[in-house]
Amino acid sequence: MKDRDLPRPRSKGEYVFVIAQLLFGLLLFATVLGHVANIVTSVSTARKEFQAKLDGVKTYMRMRRVPNHLQVKVIKWFDYLWLTQKCSDEEKAVSCLPDKLKAEIAINVHLDTLKRVEIFQNTEAGFLCELVLRLRPVLFSPGDYICRKGEVGKEMYIVNRGKLQVMGDNGKTVLATLKAGSYFGEISILNMGTAGNRRTASVRSVGYSDLFVLSKNDMWDVLKEYPAARVRLEAIAVKRLEKYRRVPVDKGSCTTVGMGRCFSTPGIMETIRKEDAKLYQQPLGLSIHSSHPPSFRDQIYSSSVSPLRVASPVVSCGSSARSSGAGPGSMATTGPKVMRDSHDALESEIKRLRERLYTVETENAAMSAKLNQQQWEVDQRLQEIEMQICGGSSLSSQEENERNRESII
Repeated sequence: MKDRDLPRPRSKGEYVFVIAQLLFGLLLFATVLGHVANIVTSVSTARKEFQAKLDGVKTYMRMRRVPNHLQVKVIKWFDYLWLTQKCSDEEKAVSCLPDKLKAEIAINVHLDTLKRVEIFQNTEAGFLCELVLRLRPVLFSPGDYICRKGEVGKEMYIVNRGKLQVMGDNGKTVLATLKAGSYFGEISILNMGTAGNRRTASVRSVGYSDLFVLSKNDMWDVLKEYPAARVRLEAIAVKRLEKYRRVPVDKGSCTTVGMGRCFSTPGIMETIRKEDAKLYQQPLGLSIHSSHPPSFRDQIYSSSVSPLRVASPVVSCGSSARSSGAGPGSMATTGPKVMRDSHDALESEIKRLRERLYTVETENAAMSAKLNQQQWEVDQRLQEIEMQICGGSSLSSQEENERNRESII
């Protein structure tokens, strides 16, 4: 056993070497152990903060007696945030930074996603940078509905990651699937429909989906500064609305109100309202040649449809065809002509209403300028009256002072 032991140092140099070696080993061990401790501490600190938020939400749900399935859904959402290292409130995380750094971070993170969107391609770089600063990221869980049928569309959604399904009326039929780079709600946000434009289909998240939300107010704030981009976006929207008209009418139904469908957002359709559709339907047993003249019917048809919300024409094939004695051949020849006439009527109505809108805006601008001028004149007159009152009061006070002096003398 003694032969296997290391020899003991004998000289001073050997003692110094052994001591230095021991100190170096201790320092190396302490450094490695310190780094490991820092890593564990940082992870545990982040986990503690995250767990504190989760515990607070659990306590709230338990006190409010939230259903168990909804509690499980919330907990899974928190687990997904932790696994993907996402922040539940990104705006709060960068709130301490100056605006310049916030803008640079947003541009580097979200600009590539915005460039993939078809409607924003080939636009000005400044326009995209302004939009990036107004994008708000949102996260949806599996089965969440981004929008439902009948809701008023006030936001535009851009799919960053995930998969969405456009659902039919029954909630089971899948009309289309949206993936990364897709978008929907652009018709509403560009005011291409009438006020109160409603969704005609529901969009549901298949898994966890990351989306960007752009509100209508933010979009128009940017478009005011970039009129060229506004003209281009409106031109793209008009082209899509023209595609809505080319959607063929359903041949299987007798009376059909056609719905236009957007190329980029199939299933998210902009259609006429139900009360407008009632004007198209002919009562059963009545011929299309009613007591009203054709011009009156065309006026009703064109006025019932909004100028910017385009739908396929109405086809009524009931007892009118039989009463007029028209056969299948005549119906086939007159159908395209009726559709072309209705399209021409819609185009003329759109042009007329746009001219009327421009006239109303001009009159409003002139009226506002006139009111501002009158308000300025009233303010000036009030200031003059106040100055006269102040001058008169000062003169009366001077006269009273002179009288007091005379009485004292």
